[in-house]
Amino acid sequence: MKAKKFTPAMRGLAALMTCLMVLSIVGTGVANTYRGALDDTLGTESYVTINDDSAARFKTDYATIEDMAAAARDIAIREGEEGTVVMKNDNGVLPLKANANVALFGLAAYNVYGPKGGNADAASLADALAGAGLNVNETLKDYYLNTIINMDSLMFDMTLRTDNYENTLEDMARYHEWAPMRRMAVGGMHHIFELWENMERFHCDMVMMYDQLLCKGMQGVHGLFEDEFRARNIHAIWMPHALPDKRNVSRAEIRTIINDYMTTVMHEEPLDPSLLEFDDSQSW
Repeated sequence: MKAKKFTPAMRGLAALMTCLMVLSIVGTGVANTYRGALDDTLGTESYVTINDDSAARFKTDYATIEDMAAAARDIAIREGEEGTVVMKNDNGVLPLKANANVALFGLAAYNVYGPKGGNADAASLADALAGAGLNVNETLKDYYLNTIINMDSLMFDMTLRTDNYENTLEDMARYHEWAPMRRMAVGGMHHIFELWENMERFHCDMVMMYDQLLCKGMQGVHGLFEDEFRARNIHAIWMPHALPDKRNVSRAEIRTIINDYMTTVMHEEPLDPSLLEFDDSQSW
């Protein structure tokens, strides 16, 4: 008796599920056909999932993860083999003689790389050569230790002197030379977005964004910043620069970007029109 009463219920449920499935299939087809119109009406943004491997934008050359890992190891070995340079000892330069003058280029010559808590007797190349009786160029050493290394981890608030015009320009020049970053972005992007808190703290309505051309960590976030700038009614100037080689972006190009922004966006007039265009050799 119970089985007879249960059978109609199951039939009704099956019929209902069939109807829902048919509606879902038909509705999906209609939605795909009129996707653009529906997005405009509802203010949404839809996408299409394509499972066809032949239509993939990025295709792998490897059948398995193991194959890919093996290929990566092979490339690393080839890089080491092809990237190793054997120097020809012309004129008997090597070995270096005692009291010889040596100029070391590259941060690794002054900053010992490796995990924290390493060997207590670890020494930089500069210290090792100095200990061997060679004269390491102090000007270059000072540049790497007090300028380049600071670029990696500047975490300070630099006060600009405003007591007179020359002191202000000098401090601003040093500030731009050091290219300070308030906080390193290692460990997440939340450090970068502290910008908004600092702007509110100092009541800023304009910001100059240093666009380090070789910084891969910041690539792709320009749009995020631009959206925030517009939402917060903040004027922003993007200043391109290249720390490893300043020749990639000329001073004239940077000046043009700032001048164009001030005249076209801010509708300001230059205090001294003669300073708008001049040769870089005349700058300091």
